[in-house]
Amino acid sequence: MDRYSLRKQVIIVTTVIIIAIVFLYTTIISSNFKDYHIENQKSKMNSQCRLIADILLSNKNDVDLETYTDEKINYLSSVTNARITLVDHTGLVIADSEVPNVRALDNHITRKEINDAILKGTGEALRHSNTLKTDMLYYAFKVATQNNKIYFIRLAVPLSEIDQLLNQQMISIVLVTLVGVILLILLNSILIKRLVNPLESVNDAFSLLAKGKTGLVLNIKPSNIETKQLIKAFNNMSLQIKENIDNIENREMELTTLITSMANGLLYINEKGYTKIINPAARKLLSYTGTSNAEYVTVIRNTKLINIVEQALADKQASHNEIMLQLKTGSHIIQLMTVPLYTHNNTDFRGIMLLMHDITAIRHIEQTRKDLIANVSHDLRTPITSIAGFVETILHMDEDDENIKEFLSIIYKETERLKKLIDDLLELAKLEAGQLNITLSEVSIEQVITNVLTRYSSRAKQKNIIIDNKVKNTSSIKADFFRVEQILDNVISNALKYTPNNGVITISTSYDKDYLSLKVLDSGYGIDSSKLNRITEQFYRTDRGRTRDSGGHGLGLAIVKNLIEAQNGELIINSELGHGTEVILKFMLL
Repeated sequence: MDRYSLRKQVIIVTTVIIIAIVFLYTTIISSNFKDYHIENQKSKMNSQCRLIADILLSNKNDVDLETYTDEKINYLSSVTNARITLVDHTGLVIADSEVPNVRALDNHITRKEINDAILKGTGEALRHSNTLKTDMLYYAFKVATQNNKIYFIRLAVPLSEIDQLLNQQMISIVLVTLVGVILLILLNSILIKRLVNPLESVNDAFSLLAKGKTGLVLNIKPSNIETKQLIKAFNNMSLQIKENIDNIENREMELTTLITSMANGLLYINEKGYTKIINPAARKLLSYTGTSNAEYVTVIRNTKLINIVEQALADKQASHNEIMLQLKTGSHIIQLMTVPLYTHNNTDFRGIMLLMHDITAIRHIEQTRKDLIANVSHDLRTPITSIAGFVETILHMDEDDENIKEFLSIIYKETERLKKLIDDLLELAKLEAGQLNITLSEVSIEQVITNVLTRYSSRAKQKNIIIDNKVKNTSSIKADFFRVEQILDNVISNALKYTPNNGVITISTSYDKDYLSLKVLDSGYGIDSSKLNRITEQFYRTDRGRTRDSGGHGLGLAIVKNLIEAQNGELIINSELGHGTEVILKFMLL
């Protein structure tokens, strides 16, 4: 019954709409079509008048239009398909394409179109032509010759052509009406299907939506407003559900990405003591590879950390702590922060968030800073104290005392030691700040070795140390000549310092893909393997007493490391206590 009522309603509405459209269409066309075509014809006649005027005035020798014959006017009339009348400023007809004997025509000065053209430049009129015995549309256009004589070009077209077009349109309207009636009969047979199918589609879509399929959009064009609104509402609801689910998934993905990419460890432990979230950083710190949904005591296997979590779950308060964790890379200082989590109304406790920040590097930097201050203070105080002592002694000595020269020599050496320390500190500061200029060019490693060994030959002879230079016919490297010489100077100087008398220092090269490796091997004391990873730290000394006795400050290898890395190279140190040290300097080949 409901479907039949809907069908009946649609048929009535469709019929009324078609009848109304046909009626309105007929009324509008019948009243406006003729006016539209008349206006269109006026526009066309204006363009034609301008064209005719340009043609008539194109001959500069013609100063009067009376010279134009009927033959010329007739030709222009055939081109424009309109009656052309040429009238002078007094209203006298000079030529007419339809009337051979223009003297028989009345004076046109009183014609409406001529009067309007006199005043406005153009004029128009609709009236019955007594000459042609038909209704005509007249259009007049004022022109002026070179001698300023005024003429009027008047075009006239019969209204029968427009009436013909209107009659054709009315025939089309009748045909459209007949087609509309036929379509109405056809619509009557398919309306039921068009009305019921959308409702069935909506019902099926709701079933799919209930099963969890989101983003469904019904591309149906129903024939009634109610069904259209229903489909629109369903589509909006489906898209809104999909958007909400997508937003939730995106937020979850963003949160997961954020948690996963965090450098700090993060754990979420719910109020029941189960770990729901554990990011990769936390897994690494806790050496845990199991699932996230596990009791925190199985995830955290450090007694002190377990106690901190247990206390945080019990107190439901934020806390800050530091603990030591043993990892594969050694002992690490971990800063802990627990944050209680509540629901939006801050009434229901949902667990804690545990943040783990590895501050080992920070503590190391702090300790390095303290060591730096202590070392610099000591290394500055020692020569300054020595200088001050000798100066005080000199002040109390006689001018001709033989020891004055020796004391002044000691003061000079201590001053040079201070200058070397300050220069090294400034050099290192520039390197670490990236302010040192490095100019890469072709460098002969053999030339660098020759320059450095020349400076240290006498010092090697004093200790009876043999320097075996095996470098010959090597390829050039891409580096800064002065900085390479400075690097090798430091390395050879260290080798001479820590190689005992009668020792041997061997210099050789090898190739590794795009790099040349310059190797300096000494037969010195060697370095404990446990101290090798700190050998390039500032002011670090493997044997402080012996290093100070040899004049070192613990900055040389730190400078070497920074200089070689600034030239895209690498520093490698191999050593064993009691078996000497091998320093490998890797430079890029040219």
